[in-house]
Amino acid sequence: MTPDEVQLTPEKSPGKPPRTTASLLAIFALICLGLLFLLLIGEIGVFEIGN
Repeated sequence: MTPDEVQLTPEKSPGKPPRTTASLLAIFALICLGLLFLLLIGEIGVFEIGN
């Protein structure tokens, strides 16, 4: 194994598995995208009503 692969092993941080952190980041990203999508729909709706 190369030194880079050794650093990426879960043994470096045994208290917190990398999968949990990755899933939390994925959920956070999905929430942000969802809010942006709702804002975009709201903007389009306002423009349609304005016209």
